[in-house]
Amino acid sequence: MFKDKKIKTILIIVLLGVLFNWTLNNVGVLANSVQYIIKIFLPFIFGASFAFVLTIPINHIEKLLESKFDWSKKINRAVSLLITLILLFVIVTLLMMVIIPELLQTFDFLLKEIPNIVVRIQERATNLIEDHPIILEFIETLDINTSSLFEGFQKSFEGIVGTLSTSLMSIFGSIVETITVLFIGVTFSIYVVIAKDDLNRQSKEILYAFLPLEKADYVMHIANLSYKSFAGFLMGQGIESVVLASIIFVAMTIFRMPYAMLISVIVLLTAIIPIFGAIFASVVGVVLILTVDPWMALWFFLMFQTIQQLENNLIYPRVVGKKVGIPSIWVLFSITIGGSLMGLVGMIVSIPIFSIIYILLKEKVHANLKDKGITQQDIEEA
Repeated sequence: MFKDKKIKTILIIVLLGVLFNWTLNNVGVLANSVQYIIKIFLPFIFGASFAFVLTIPINHIEKLLESKFDWSKKINRAVSLLITLILLFVIVTLLMMVIIPELLQTFDFLLKEIPNIVVRIQERATNLIEDHPIILEFIETLDINTSSLFEGFQKSFEGIVGTLSTSLMSIFGSIVETITVLFIGVTFSIYVVIAKDDLNRQSKEILYAFLPLEKADYVMHIANLSYKSFAGFLMGQGIESVVLASIIFVAMTIFRMPYAMLISVIVLLTAIIPIFGAIFASVVGVVLILTVDPWMALWFFLMFQTIQQLENNLIYPRVVGKKVGIPSIWVLFSITIGGSLMGLVGMIVSIPIFSIIYILLKEKVHANLKDKGITQQDIEEA
């Protein structure tokens, strides 16, 4: 018996070694295979994720309807889903009504103003050189033709506009593909939400059929904890996005900055990425305002950074940390580590994942202390 176990252990180690070696030598093949599989299942991955997001408001609406009406569970679920989809459609429509006209106006303005912007830059550079001859002397030592430089700068801008025009077909193809993925994903998510109880029951049947009772209970505990952590994170992140976008809109309106509504909506949409999503929104805001007034763009950047620092260090850790059940300091810690390891995706999922680990570790520590008969008072006095 001992020899059989030893042989099995050796075989497992050898197989793992071979697998690890193959992985190192075929990283490119493995990455391409994973990308291909993800591309095939992308509509269903999106659908499952969207179903999870829909479940959060649906659960609240179901509880409200249960207290008001004596409907069956299926009718209650269907009505809750319908209300959620209608609310989502209204929100998306309102956002599009704000974003699309603003974007069209902005693009139209940029296309008309690009030649004027180049001319203004050239005039200011020429005046600067005339007022400070030492700059001209330095440029002459570099043997740079300033007229050719500015002409090249203007041609580059025109080339960018031309490239954008020729890329419309490619963009159209990507839009069609995205719409297809969204349609299949949303349809799949509706089926998942409607059949949620059956799927839960089937998953539990498989779990308890193949695992010992104690392990199956622990897996269910982790699953419930995961749902609460991810749902809490999404709710906290949503609240935080609304708060930050509202503060930015009010501040920009008070100081009469351009594109207040458009930039605030961009903040609202990108702030779902913890901390760093707002940085992206600030860069977009600076670029937009820069086309109108460079000094106003600088003032906006300073204002945005001040608001974001206050929000990141005072509001964000408390709001999100309270929702996911971890202290404020660990929220910032998890975002930093998650972003370093997995980039954008890591920033989004790091907080709920760390929350699960934190709570499970906390439960284990308390259980071990209880088994050893050690109280909090004993620890404080140690």
